[in-house]
Amino acid sequence: MDLKKLTSNVKQIQDDVLKEILTLSANTEYLRGYLHGSCDKELFKKNVPVVSYDDVKPYIERVVNGEPSDVISGKPITRFLLSSGTTAGKQKIFPVNNKFFEDMSFIIALRLFVISKHFEGGQKGKALTLFFTRPQSTTPCGLPISTSFTGYLLSDSFKNRPSNCFTSPDEVTLCPDNKQTMYCHLLCGLRLRDEVVNVTATFASSLVGAITFLESYWKEMCSNIRNGHVSEWITDLSCRDAVTNILGGGNSELADRIEKECNTKSWEGIFTRLWPKVKFIQSTVTGQNSQCIPMLEFYSNNVPLISTVYASSETMFGINMNPFCKPQDVSYTFIPTLSYFEFILADEGNKGEIVDLVNVKIGSYYEPLITNYYGLHRYRMGDILQVSGFYNDAPQFRFVRRKNVALSVSLEVTTEEDILKALNNATLVLKSSDLVLMGFTCYADISTLPGHYIFYWELKSKTISDIVKLDNKVLVECCCVMEESLCALYRELRSKDGDDFGEFAKFAFSEYGHRVKHWITINEPYESSLGGYDTAEKAPGRCSKYVNEKCVGGDSGHEVYTLSHNLLLAHTEAVEEFRKCAKCKDGNIGIVRSPMWFEPYEKKSSSEEIVKRALDFTLGWHLESVTQGDYPLTMKDSVVTSAFVAHVDNVNQEKPSCEFSLQITFTKSRWVQDWFSGYKETLGEKDVLQDALSDSNMKYYHMRHLRTLGGAFRDTCQAYSQNRPTNGHSFLGKVSLPGTSFVPYSDAGILHFPMEKRGVQNSVPFVFIL
Repeated sequence: MDLKKLTSNVKQIQDDVLKEILTLSANTEYLRGYLHGSCDKELFKKNVPVVSYDDVKPYIERVVNGEPSDVISGKPITRFLLSSGTTAGKQKIFPVNNKFFEDMSFIIALRLFVISKHFEGGQKGKALTLFFTRPQSTTPCGLPISTSFTGYLLSDSFKNRPSNCFTSPDEVTLCPDNKQTMYCHLLCGLRLRDEVVNVTATFASSLVGAITFLESYWKEMCSNIRNGHVSEWITDLSCRDAVTNILGGGNSELADRIEKECNTKSWEGIFTRLWPKVKFIQSTVTGQNSQCIPMLEFYSNNVPLISTVYASSETMFGINMNPFCKPQDVSYTFIPTLSYFEFILADEGNKGEIVDLVNVKIGSYYEPLITNYYGLHRYRMGDILQVSGFYNDAPQFRFVRRKNVALSVSLEVTTEEDILKALNNATLVLKSSDLVLMGFTCYADISTLPGHYIFYWELKSKTISDIVKLDNKVLVECCCVMEESLCALYRELRSKDGDDFGEFAKFAFSEYGHRVKHWITINEPYESSLGGYDTAEKAPGRCSKYVNEKCVGGDSGHEVYTLSHNLLLAHTEAVEEFRKCAKCKDGNIGIVRSPMWFEPYEKKSSSEEIVKRALDFTLGWHLESVTQGDYPLTMKDSVVTSAFVAHVDNVNQEKPSCEFSLQITFTKSRWVQDWFSGYKETLGEKDVLQDALSDSNMKYYHMRHLRTLGGAFRDTCQAYSQNRPTNGHSFLGKVSLPGTSFVPYSDAGILHFPMEKRGVQNSVPFVFIL
């Protein structure tokens, strides 16, 4: 097998694959509307949309229900496969033909070839294989439907494989009763223990299940080997006859040796003790299966765990060219002949750049799009991969996580990768104990503040005992390690910063409460959140790359809300301390808002809706959360984060009382219109200084604005001046700010020119108290 030829000139191979697929399928009902019978690559990329399962499901279901294959596929569909993932609680269904299983046979042969290059004698001896068939049914169109591996085991590709190096006969593998299959797999493996050089299972979880099964049935298996007879409860006749032939009569000496190993206090290293010639264990140990690594290392005496193939029900992808690397270093080299592969930058939705297989960049994270020979075109896989390198011209990818698999109690997103990393760190603590982790599940608990994750662990003693003795110190340490291993944002949300702020406020009130009567807890949280964590114009200068490519870190879609939420919690702590302070009884306390005001440019419903949304996101964000105990409904509907659902009632559980003040800073206002391109020229962007100083429209606006505020002061409010530079002067930079003072930053110096006085007074920013 020529690996170099297979992984070189990848671009040409991929172009040929796409051309072959389009030649077969361009006139299918699905593609005909996009390509009009053409096989042109550029037309394909321009017209054929990127799709998810929900987009192609109606076409697939039509074929399932009896319509011709050419609805989606240029070649006849021969079988349907069920995926391991679910959509709305149901497994996905994918059409395939015989080429799928031919590709699977090719990948398996390629895997064996690569292993033989790294392990001398890798193709000699036998493999104890734990392969199982699942129930198969028939679709309305008469074609079979099953899992992908069951389809392979029932295909001609498996039946006609070039060699049989398995300890189990095919009758065992094809037995429909999985309990009988597991028993017979292990029984055959034990009988042929001196020939076994590797143990193979599709998933690592199957290996863990096999050990648990063996613990319950090893005595019975020893009896079978000693007597040369299979247990009566193995009722599948073809399976029973095949295993009886393997046993070949009684063998008391072998039964005694197996019994001696299994009858020890600890099963540590049981794989190598029962199968002393085993050189490696082959299974998928990436993704969710990585949780099984500590258990397998314990039971195998650190025999290499190799993960060799990346495949799915949609297509084969590639193999691990360095099979004996550490499980956490596994990367899969994509084989360019299997499907046409494209990649979209992860977590950027449909706006992400789409690149070909050869154009991916090392270190970047992508979601694969596949175009296969069976009817999927630019289909989003839902896996997140990171480019780790190249094997000749073929990219290598590290599996990171499944898309949209995460925990969250507020604004953080804890991925499958984060969970498994924390879990693996915690299981290191167990190594010094008598416990081993067998499995886990978890969920996000938002019934408390702050929210937290709850993990359920299935623990087992390393000794052969039904009694598990829990060491509280060990479990506490495991919890601490997991907490520290989770994402920084989760730990931040779990911190007691609000309490710290409350302690600081308590000290300030006790020292100065008799002298200071007007207190501000947080000054302009909107400006701090937006400037520091969305636009990066203020400290600490964090934002997403799409906002400012120079940002070294941040997430504008989440962190801005996290900061605001924490500021509101800190404000609440301070208010509670203020209400306890005897010295502060004659004063008041509040939080300063610095919103922009918006008016609809036109009397249209769309403009009015835009204004309401703008006001909710600027004024209501930090106003309603304090006065009403909830965020504006507009924000809760628009922002996909659990913070607006989970914890908002804790921000201010009591309505403001008489000592509570709400302070609003007026600095600027804007006209708003739906999809409005602006009137920069009309508003005098390029006016000379003299014209700008006599701007009658601007002066009229400010006069009306200030008179309205004056009326509010006379009717209901107190007001006082807050002498400080405007935010615009500190971080907006050289921008013209026409108002009561015109600031022409295009000049050499920063000068303020008073507007002509026609009923408008010069002013400084001021605060009024409701």
